[in-house]
Amino acid sequence: MLYYAIHELHHVGFMDYQNPPKIANIKRCSDLLNLVEYSTQLEGMAVLAAYHRRQSDHALGDDPDYIVLSDARRMQVDLASYFSDYDYLTHRGSQAADADAWAIIERMSSGERLWYRVGAYMAQRIEASKGHVVFVALVKQGPAEFIATYKSLVSSQTTR
Repeated sequence: MLYYAIHELHHVGFMDYQNPPKIANIKRCSDLLNLVEYSTQLEGMAVLAAYHRRQSDHALGDDPDYIVLSDARRMQVDLASYFSDYDYLTHRGSQAADADAWAIIERMSSGERLWYRVGAYMAQRIEASKGHVVFVALVKQGPAEFIATYKSLVSSQTTR
């Protein structure tokens, strides 16, 4: 229960700075993209919040999200899937959020749990590269900046 309490308490702090999107207001693919970005930061940072305690308790293997986080090959598959869906929503922009677009939310949330796993991976990489102070500041800066920070890390690593 402790690990889940850490996770959920992180949500409370995060939501004090960032209000969640209202599901009833989602009409376009761009609205779904905002939900994906929000949930990626919210859930990813919360998964990472419990990581160190789980690690010190040797409890990373007790939860599939943490197993995937330490499986580089599986994480590459999840990253590809996440950004395929992310790019799809980006490309569709102001088009109506139809069944195909809404299906992404299932994969992101409960199906493949992409926004938990990929979000935690992003959070882990950002903190390792930019430091804890910059990482924590992203809570106030918001989801778009969180994603942009991760993308800039990946971009700078591939151009070296």
